[in-house]
Amino acid sequence: MPDAFDTLRALLERHATGLVVKTDTPDVFYLDTPHVQTNKTSLFFGSVTRKPKGVALHLMPVYTDADLLDAVPDALRKRMTGKSCFAFKTLDAAQEDALADLLGAAVERYQAHGYVPRSTLLG
Repeated sequence: MPDAFDTLRALLERHATGLVVKTDTPDVFYLDTPHVQTNKTSLFFGSVTRKPKGVALHLMPVYTDADLLDAVPDALRKRMTGKSCFAFKTLDAAQEDALADLLGAAVERYQAHGYVPRSTLLG
């Protein structure tokens, strides 16, 4: 059975087409958009990081477009440790499904904003 990091990494990787992989190590998987901001840096999309006490999933679209969280079930919302961070030690099937839906909606929203090419295939 994959651990939370491997599961979250796989969910993010499903949406990596059209995004830029900035870091891919055994402990960090980090994605930027190809969109360059006015400060000449790429716009962060999301990352999953192995931490000493669990795994953190950061997802910038829920910070910039908080209404994406409206459809997130309470069980997943309780995993939030900030405006755009979710923390896990383990991940159940319902949380995985909810995150897959959230990631799909996040990619679609960033496509609508023009931050991610529309040709991106959703997982």
